[in-house]
Amino acid sequence: MLLKEFIKERYYPHRTLKEVLNDDDVGNLVSVKGSYSKVYNHKTDPTLIIKIGTTAQLVNDGYLNYLYRIQKMNSPFVPQIEYIKIFEQVREDKTSTGRYIFKVCMEKLYDASDVDIAQGYALLNRYFGKFIDQDRQLKKYVQNEGNPISLFIKLLTMIIFKFDRSWMERNYTVFKQFMTAKIDDIEDQYLRKLAHLIGRQGKQFDEDLRSDNVMYRMTPYGLQPVITDPFVGKK
Repeated sequence: MLLKEFIKERYYPHRTLKEVLNDDDVGNLVSVKGSYSKVYNHKTDPTLIIKIGTTAQLVNDGYLNYLYRIQKMNSPFVPQIEYIKIFEQVREDKTSTGRYIFKVCMEKLYDASDVDIAQGYALLNRYFGKFIDQDRQLKKYVQNEGNPISLFIKLLTMIIFKFDRSWMERNYTVFKQFMTAKIDDIEDQYLRKLAHLIGRQGKQFDEDLRSDNVMYRMTPYGLQPVITDPFVGKK
């Protein structure tokens, strides 16, 4: 399915933002994702949330492109989507605003503030253990620089987008095995596949792989990272 077909199947014309916010399934506001979107509780299902935002573009919108790419991906690293709806945004007098509203209903996930230190270290060890010396030096680095979750996101961003690694050089004894790491060195097949996809999309869109856009699913096997929205605008 092409992206235009993906959008067309989910496209509904002529609604105001107020009308969408008053839908029967939209509950209380949970958080504001910058100026781009807001997250609401689902009114009747506590396991779901609803993300509502606006965009001036559809085909060139980074978030919609990401949803399109992962729609049929069988991976624990992507969010489980209930539905996606797209509306042409109009004013109260039904004249066009020149923008579009997107409404995404998806599973409720948890952010880094819900993750304790032990879970964070377990996550680092599971996915990047072979790259990091798991000793007191790592714990000292985390104490100085932030929690293990923020380090997990930082390392994932580095391995996908090849950003400046001078901070690793300053902590060479901890990250010496990570200095030359590539996506293909990631052992988990699902994370490796998604990292390749994000890396390819990163040539078209500005990356936004930060703590707000990496959420977590609690499972019987431990903490599962879920990459919800790794991009912003088109380059």
